[in-house]
Amino acid sequence: MPQFVGVRPLVQQMLGLPKVVVEVIIPIAAMYGFSYLLVVLVQQRYGADKRHWLIALFSGFFATFIILTIVGTAFRGPGMHLFLPWDTAGRSH
Repeated sequence: MPQFVGVRPLVQQMLGLPKVVVEVIIPIAAMYGFSYLLVVLVQQRYGADKRHWLIALFSGFFATFIILTIVGTAFRGPGMHLFLPWDTAGRSH
């Protein structure tokens, strides 16, 4: 039976960072960083203008929403543990 391992406490212990950095600064930096990376990639690869940046950002956010919705609904078992949808042995515990 898999055990729940929180990412935030693990990162906080490994790096010794304050709680506000792990829970606020890193997630905000990741959100802005991935969005910026997507815009830079679209601009360099396709020479896109501002309109195409917005289309790429919306497409990226929509794809993320769909993936997280599927993982959040189909891959959850008892106690909200992650399981593969076809793993019936893990769901029976």
